[in-house]
Order: sequence, then structure tokens, then C-alpha cells
Amino acid sequence: MEESSWIEVELYYLAEHQWKDAPDNRQYLRPLHPHLFKVTIRVSVKHGERQIEFHDLRGEVWALLNTSEIWNNSCENIAKIIFNMLQPAYEKHKISVVVEEEGGLKGKYGHKVI
Repeated sequence: MEESSWIEVELYYLAEHQWKDAPDNRQYLRPLHPHLFKVTIRVSVKHGERQIEFHDLRGEVWALLNTSEIWNNSCENIAKIIFNMLQPAYEKHKISVVVEEEGGLKGKYGHKVI
């Protein structure tokens, strides 16, 4: 069985988003509405001696979350945007991004880290 090691950062972020083209049965998603998003980032590492400093990763992700343009997307597209923004800095690592709304509704994008 293959083993792996990774670091993980979880952040909570209150933001508004909308689905302008929502079908009639989900029309309540068309206007801006708030969510407390939970964003989880996993990055593979080769050893357990802070190959990547997770405090630095947390700061980088926090800066991305403060970019208002990302929030008018689905959870899976927000995850993909965050992945694409992190990818250049961590190109030698596997990255996984999960964006979750309340109630366990999740969008995921990235490499299989575990």
C-alpha cells in the first residue's frame, strides 16, 4: 500500500455568491446570498520537517480568498481557481482544494493527494 505525507490548511471565509443562471427550481440561488465557506487545501510533501511552511500556505490562501472575483462561481470552480493560483508556486507537489458550503456541500478540484 502506498503511503504519502501532506500538509493541510483549513480556513473559514464568509462571502456572498450567486448562480445567475440557476434553473427555476433553484431560483433562490440567483441573487447574492451569503455562505460561511470552509476551504481546505492539501499539499503533498516528501518529509515531515516543514518542507512547506503551513503558516505561509495559510497566508497565501487567505490572500486568494480576499479576491472578490472568485466568489461568483460554483464551489467546484472556486476550488479550481484556487488550485490554478497555487499551482505555479507548488508545481512539484500534488495539490487538492475543497470548497464547502454549510451542510457538507462540497466542490473539489486538484490532484489525488491521499
